[in-house]
Amino acid sequence: MDLARLYNMYVLLLSIFLRTPGELFLRHIFWLETGKVAGRTGPNKNLWVTAEFARAGFSAIISVNNGELCHVDEIEKSGLAYACIPLSGNAPPRPGDREICLKNLPRALEFVKKHLATGKVLIHCRSGKDRTGLLMAYYLLSEPAMTVGQAMDQVLRVRPMAFTAEGWLDYCKSILNECYVG
Repeated sequence: MDLARLYNMYVLLLSIFLRTPGELFLRHIFWLETGKVAGRTGPNKNLWVTAEFARAGFSAIISVNNGELCHVDEIEKSGLAYACIPLSGNAPPRPGDREICLKNLPRALEFVKKHLATGKVLIHCRSGKDRTGLLMAYYLLSEPAMTVGQAMDQVLRVRPMAFTAEGWLDYCKSILNECYVG
């Protein structure tokens, strides 16, 4: 039995035995901007049902990891837009990681901003902390009068475990400072 079929069986069983399965899948969400931009662990850490995100008013999901266990067909059937725009997940960061992030952050931000016009946007990686936090801070830097320190602090207020992978605090500061136009 393939992984997708097993996953679908799991979701079916949950819907049978749980009265409100959405609560189970939505409880891992944290809000950067309430009702607009949220983060979460990926389905490869805490399973999810994409239809629950649609029911909760999300318009889009962006994976900043490799999108493991994100079933594009299920996401699209739920009416959600989807993009997989990976940021480097190495800890500590390795040569070449910086270039990947600098190339993909603008693309990811464009996706987020485009889909905020139609609803809430969910950002995720595996643990919803380092890569998710980096994109969230980058998003905040697109707002007027926001500094790198303020953006990172705001992310840390909503996700205290952000930027905790080995070397990621300094790595994110460095990348964000390079991008900052203030």
